[in-house]
Amino acid sequence: MTQPPPPIPAALGPDPEGHAWSWRALPAAARPDFGVYVHDDPDALLDALAADPEAREERLPYFASLWPSGAALARHLLEGPNLGGLEVLDLGCGCGVVGLAAACRGAEVTLLDRDERSGFGVAGSAAVLGLELLLRLAHLLTAVRRGLAQPRPLDPRARRQARPQAGLRPGAHG
Repeated sequence: MTQPPPPIPAALGPDPEGHAWSWRALPAAARPDFGVYVHDDPDALLDALAADPEAREERLPYFASLWPSGAALARHLLEGPNLGGLEVLDLGCGCGVVGLAAACRGAEVTLLDRDERSGFGVAGSAAVLGLELLLRLAHLLTAVRRGLAQPRPLDPRARRQARPQAGLRPGAHG
């Protein structure tokens, strides 16, 4: 018997724009309760955008959907090794599925998205999953200028050598 989806924590209050959100379960062996909140009606957001003569392309509601690539990467992370001690930046986090999965595996995660509307669902998902993470809602360059995301020089000694996967070679498609 399946359990009902968790409600968005009352501490968050209602969505500031009055939108409805639904829980999308993505269970994995390491975290059977894993999932994220997604917007109930991304098409309504697009309709509102199309009707607004002042709208800009950057307001497209990419955050409102669970993208198949994000779901696949989240499952891969959830079934992978412990990420404790690693810092992860989920750039353009959208619904937060990848960053939340990394946090579930022990990473210290900062989620960054230019669309402030993504924050409600991400915060709700993090609360339900019992995660503490840093959510920044700003355009990347604005975030760097304001000190919200700190660029750091890469230490070449800290890089791991990438090993090509079997069957894949440069220029090949997997």
